[in-house]
Amino acid sequence: MKTKTEIQLELLQEIDYICSKNNLNYILFEIDGLNPFHKTKEKSGLISIAMTQGDIDRFTKIIEEDYNENRYVEGIFNNPRYDSMAISYGNRNTTDIEILEISHNTHYGIQIIIHPINKSAELNGTKIEGWNSRLSKEKKIRKTLNKRVENPKFWYLKTGLSLANGIYSLTGGGKRYYSEIRKNISIDKWDDIAEYSEVSINNIDINSEDLKELKKIEMQNIPLFVNEKSEEFFNKKIENRIKNDLNTLDTLKGPKIIDTEIGYEEVFDQTKDMLLEAKGTNEEIAWKKVKVKDELKTVQKVWTLVEMTNKQVNFIHHFQETEEDLTKLDLNDKEQFNEVYDELKPVIAELKKYSKMGMTFSIDSETDRLIEEVLMKKGEEKLLKRIKDLKEKEYFIE
Repeated sequence: MKTKTEIQLELLQEIDYICSKNNLNYILFEIDGLNPFHKTKEKSGLISIAMTQGDIDRFTKIIEEDYNENRYVEGIFNNPRYDSMAISYGNRNTTDIEILEISHNTHYGIQIIIHPINKSAELNGTKIEGWNSRLSKEKKIRKTLNKRVENPKFWYLKTGLSLANGIYSLTGGGKRYYSEIRKNISIDKWDDIAEYSEVSINNIDINSEDLKELKKIEMQNIPLFVNEKSEEFFNKKIENRIKNDLNTLDTLKGPKIIDTEIGYEEVFDQTKDMLLEAKGTNEEIAWKKVKVKDELKTVQKVWTLVEMTNKQVNFIHHFQETEEDLTKLDLNDKEQFNEVYDELKPVIAELKKYSKMGMTFSIDSETDRLIEEVLMKKGEEKLLKRIKDLKEKEYFIE
């Protein structure tokens, strides 16, 4: 029996052959566990390449026209509920299913991910704002709409998502979203990369000079394209992955069904009830985790409130003794202003700290007035406005 990696390498070899035959360019982006430049022991089985969007479109057309019943390409262009702007090229006669993360994808075979190489910065270094605020919001909405809900307890969510998706589809959401992003950030041909100082692959910014010269290296006896600065290129990708992993330490990888000889359609047919039950159970656990996190945040907020109140009490006692002398000082006199500022500096520092947490406190009317005047003279209008706004809200201690 072949391993998952062997199937992926076969797919890579096919991609290399198709690209060479049709004058398409690609670069190896990640190849966990086999990458000769790895400094970590990643062996999650993720293998991906990167191509310009134009070459991705041409590659997809070749696969679809020269139909092979054992292969598939899937992306937002043929599945509106596909999340990523990348596409997948996979083997229909294999299975690679993350049980707890069953999505609305059509295909679940062992696959290679093909990322688009997008514009990131103009030649003068100016960043390209491809993701405007509307598209960014739509991306978040799509991610929510594309969630697959299976637990009967959350039938109302499933119905709501289904209705919302219907409305979104009727308004042409998927196609509009895809075409607008492509219009804003897509690159057609490999030579066009030189028109930008930076490009982006899977949210990693890369100097376009690094993609100027490509070379082939042997990977398990398969010649694959990498760039001249391969070690630096791959290490940057790995650093980004580690950074993302550290930000999501509470995300647990669920069990998988991997088979290199039985197709995912047959596996789904035989195990559908078990898969959907496991997914539903996981949804219930996830819901409870969210509730626990919310409760923890509330406890942390209360504890922060207690700490802030303790500091407030100490300040009140302190300024009861110094307030009379401070109010006699002339804030228009530089030396006297500095004396008042030095005295109020610890309070201002705490007000700034807690305002970032959405909280603030008061000492007494005279000291508060002094703080306000000092902040105005220091040009801290934003902080002052923030404090005043917070005084109208929940976490304000008088």
